[in-house]
Amino acid sequence: GNHVLQKFIVAAPGVSALVIASELSGRAVAAAQHKTRSRVLERLLEHCVLEEVFHLVEELLGSAVSLCRDPFGNFVMQRLLEHSGPEHRHRAALAIVPHVCKLARHRQANNVVRAAI
Repeated sequence: GNHVLQKFIVAAPGVSALVIASELSGRAVAAAQHKTRSRVLERLLEHCVLEEVFHLVEELLGSAVSLCRDPFGNFVMQRLLEHSGPEHRHRAALAIVPHVCKLARHRQANNVVRAAI
């Protein structure tokens, strides 16, 4: 399951992104908080162009602060900051800034804060 999807994304990002992203549509936040589905989201963010995963990124940004604190979601947010376009990085930073002091001291979230800097 999970490993096959990740390999599929790496091998054929355009084709796989459309299929997998449509399956995750409306469930991106829940997937980001899941042990194995979060890795699928990470591969999508790493290997697909923004247009293919735009709606997933929009969903994730709506829960940016809670995902930063999540044991799996924080990795997804780090990939989002590393691989998304300037507008989405800016919006993620805007969501994080009001909470930066608390997030910087949080076990998982501090890694996202570092990625945003």
